[in-house]
Amino acid sequence: MSKLTRILCEKKSHVCRITLNRPEKMNALDRTTSLELDSVITDLAKDGDIRVTILSGAGKAFCAGADIGAFLTGEIGRNTATSMINRHLLRTIESCPQIVIFQLHGYVLGGGLELALAGDLRIASEDAEFAFPEAGIGLIPGSGGTQRLPRVIGVPKAKEMIFLGRRIKAPEAERIGLVHSVVPKDKLESHVDEIANELLKKAPVSLAAAKTAINSVWDYSDLEAGLLLEKDLANLCSETHDRQEGLRAFMEKRPPNFSGF
Repeated sequence: MSKLTRILCEKKSHVCRITLNRPEKMNALDRTTSLELDSVITDLAKDGDIRVTILSGAGKAFCAGADIGAFLTGEIGRNTATSMINRHLLRTIESCPQIVIFQLHGYVLGGGLELALAGDLRIASEDAEFAFPEAGIGLIPGSGGTQRLPRVIGVPKAKEMIFLGRRIKAPEAERIGLVHSVVPKDKLESHVDEIANELLKKAPVSLAAAKTAINSVWDYSDLEAGLLLEKDLANLCSETHDRQEGLRAFMEKRPPNFSGF
């Protein structure tokens, strides 16, 4: 990917912060933004130094959804390739080995909410609002929203959100399990940093294996298949240096120094 024009990317102390950077468009997703984000996260998946990725949005909103102007020009909607890019992006987020935290504020609508649903943890500020408004403009959440939302909050509530398109505020989003926690707006970034620091104290191979095993619940309807995958991943963890370090640290009553292998 050439020079980034739609997102910012900063790596520091095993953490990568990615910021959607179209504040004048409330970080609306267009083809270029999706391609840049997919490229960055694909590269991060190969970066053994990064253990946690944080996604946020610049300005007044996390992401107000798809760029409506791109709909009108045909860049989005009639362009099947663009829809496939967005679906691939969300699968890239789900499958990357790092834990992905979404730092959400302001509008989290349509494609922006679909994006957040692909993450591992969703932390919202008190001003955040969530909705799938697509049915009001003759569409459906077509980049995974109809599949991921019911898995996160249950079928009945997902139908209500998608059918009616009503915006729900952060406290309601927390109550139904759409986000993991809600904090004051001025505490959002520091709270997310605290969670990232907690994750950095865990064994990265274990976190990646646990993420893969948990996500398999979405991929396997058969419990036995999921249990077999879990067993294989548990065996993988048991052979790592980090497992030995974790056991020694426990016996020596000290914090472990995990290396990621």
